[in-house]
Amino acid sequence: MTDFVLIPGEWMGAWIWDVPRTTLDKSGHNAYGMTLTGLAEETDESCDHIRLETHVQDVVRLLEHEGLTDAVLVAHGYAGIVAGIVAGRVPERVRHTVFVDAFLPVEGKSMFDLINVKSARIFEDMIEQNNGWWPKPSWTDFTQHGMPIEREMWLGEHVVPHPGRTVRDEAYVPKPMHELSATYIKCTQPYGELYSDEVQALRDGSAWQFLAWDLGHWPMAVSPTKLAFFLMNGIAYQ
Repeated sequence: MTDFVLIPGEWMGAWIWDVPRTTLDKSGHNAYGMTLTGLAEETDESCDHIRLETHVQDVVRLLEHEGLTDAVLVAHGYAGIVAGIVAGRVPERVRHTVFVDAFLPVEGKSMFDLINVKSARIFEDMIEQNNGWWPKPSWTDFTQHGMPIEREMWLGEHVVPHPGRTVRDEAYVPKPMHELSATYIKCTQPYGELYSDEVQALRDGSAWQFLAWDLGHWPMAVSPTKLAFFLMNGIAYQ
């Protein structure tokens, strides 16, 4: 039996993990689907108090509250930064981390520092114009990721704005990433098998497991059973 902590990426909550979580639970594992602070529902209230560290603490508190000492973190997108920090900060509670098409924490850099400058500036302006929130995408932003239109619209209906400071806060990494026990899943649709510099460096110089899946960026939505069975068979008994 393995304890899985499922951490959603930007704009999403525990709902994105419903199928993998249910599949894992029915197979005798414990799966904890998380909703990070500020992502439970859409609101016009200020989110200036919600920082990257807030989300790190969300995960640490869950691990402590549930008494987990051998957990597998599964993180998507933005949440890879959160999970990478947590795994290094409380290694006595985390056995392995699975990064699902995720960002990785880089010392002194924010998530926006890891994307192209033009996109970062556009997103910064959007946050400034929306009371500190990174606006949610529309369902059309989920096209070209291998999903039927019904799933694209489902995602568009469920996403909420993301607290803007979390993606602009610099990361402070307590443990070198190459020292973690980890798996990285690259989803190759629609851009192919392209890796960021920080991921490529780990491919070249770490013992991490690397996989390329011919799926879009949200495998929890497009192929949730495949993801769940991989976690059960490829990770749980390592």
